Amino acid sequence: MTYNLPIMLIMYNDSSSAWEDVALLHARINKTGGSENWSSGAYQSRATLTFEVRYSPVVASIFLNTQLYRIRHNGAEFDVEDVDDYLQQHRTLKIVGVARGV
Repeated sequence: MTYNLPIMLIMYNDSSSAWEDVALLHARINKTGGSENWSSGAYQSRATLTFEVRYSPVVASIFLNTQLYRIRHNGAEFDVEDVDDYLQQHRTLKIVGVARGV
């Protein structure tokens, strides 16, 4: 497996009320869904990607705090919706990210 696409893990800092860079990671990325629609005269889109990264203590902290984290990739920010550590083997993590309005 090749983890060759750079992504930035970012976290919301309550004290500064800003999103801050946490770690530069390398991932395998796969598109897992998307949608487009018109609502109230406005175009809305949603892209869902799965980011597979190697396990590390930095990314392990996402499990219980998904709402505090985002992933920045190719200029878009993805809200973290789910994290999977397959059978809790601590080898790889699959992080599901959703970008709205892409």
